Amino acid sequence: MKKESKTPPRNEVVAGSLPIQGSVDIPPKLLSLEPPNSQLIRLAALQGLLGNVSKSTIRRLERNPNSGFPARLRISSRVVAWQLDAVLDWLATRPHGFTGK
Repeated sequence: MKKESKTPPRNEVVAGSLPIQGSVDIPPKLLSLEPPNSQLIRLAALQGLLGNVSKSTIRRLERNPNSGFPARLRISSRVVAWQLDAVLDWLATRPHGFTGK
């Protein structure tokens, strides 16, 4: 006969939340922050979205203050990404799309 456990399962996830054990005091400053609504895309996806442009072209857009191109987000020391919503908004502001020049 199998003995049933009376303790709840560890690391139980409820309705998409993160597993939390015990009580957690969340600082008020963190409660006021909104999570980003945008999906992050890496360089290869960004290049495909812009029409297979080179890394140099993306770098040039980032350095040009008049381009309005979204800034990259540093995920780790070797990984960068861009917010998809910001890139799509930038593309929408281009009068004739993006030609890579």
